Amino acid sequence: MKQKYTLKVYPKGESRSVYRALEISGDDTLNRLCGAILDASNFIDEHMYEC
Repeated sequence: MKQKYTLKVYPKGESRSVYRALEISGDDTLNRLCGAILDASNFIDEHMYEC
């Protein structure tokens, strides 16, 4: 069974009551974690963080 982690991601400049809860697998990469955080925050990657 793969280990799962639940992370709370708090946007900078917001109160601690604003966060996104993300669940990731222990097998996921940091790149996948980054993608999940950007997706959860509706980040638009038009120019600075294009994959």
